[in-house]
Amino acid sequence: MRGRIGVTMSRYGSIIPGSNFITSLSRQSKISRDAKKRLRWFDHYRKYGNARLTCRYFGISAQTFYRWKRRFDKYDLTTLEGLSCRPHRVRMPQISSHVVERIRELREQYPRLGRDKLAVLLHRETGRTIDRTEETGPQDSAGISNQAGFVSILGDQRA
Repeated sequence: MRGRIGVTMSRYGSIIPGSNFITSLSRQSKISRDAKKRLRWFDHYRKYGNARLTCRYFGISAQTFYRWKRRFDKYDLTTLEGLSCRPHRVRMPQISSHVVERIRELREQYPRLGRDKLAVLLHRETGRTIDRTEETGPQDSAGISNQAGFVSILGDQRA
């Protein structure tokens, strides 16, 4: 950037209060690449004072710009970080431990049977039907979920 001789200029200039601190955070990579991109949006906006011009310059929609503007706090750059899209509550059905143990026994007794046949055998013995919604999580070698209280009979025994 061009400036006076002997004066260090930053990409963010003196538009935002505490720009030296912001520059140091940016250089230390305390904020993500996307957060730096959003910070450039607001620096451009403060410099020219026109949101629509900023949106056109960076190729973003006005809705996106105003959403981030509402969230932005100039004293806390972590507000420019993206939030998780994961739902607050995730349904996690549980199966009793004796059913999990019985599935493990059936897997050991009949290693060549698939998940559908094992489900039929389990239904004949216990009268309980296991849905696919109850079959979640990573599996161990017996085809049982490693998470306590959860079961998965979906895994095939083929390697």
